[in-house]
Amino acid sequence: MSVLNAVRGKPVHRMFAVIRNNKVYEK
Repeated sequence: MSVLNAVRGKPVHRMFAVIRNNKVYEK
């Protein structure tokens, strides 16, 4: 549950980018 912490921090864009990359890779 580090998503809330990330959103409060700022590395949200980075986490989202990693998740999006992972989703694209799985597709």
